[in-house]
Amino acid sequence: MNTRRNAEALRMSVGLTLCGDKVSVIFMDDGVYSAAPAKPELIGAPSLKKDFEVFEMLKCTLLADKPSLEKRGIKNPVRM
Repeated sequence: MNTRRNAEALRMSVGLTLCGDKVSVIFMDDGVYSAAPAKPELIGAPSLKKDFEVFEMLKCTLLADKPSLEKRGIKNPVRM
């Protein structure tokens, strides 16, 4: 969470929609933390709120791997 990798990966996914392709984003392993309720500003991480708003506007499918969520104790990914 304290790097820009998650934010950059999401921005790359948005960029893929520019070609008219239908894009689905799958959160797996530690990536499910991006879909969990969080306050990234507390650790100096970039907010992903705008990225998720764009996905909603573009009607992109967002999925989270259930075993990854369970392993990390995430019960309600709020952004999914």
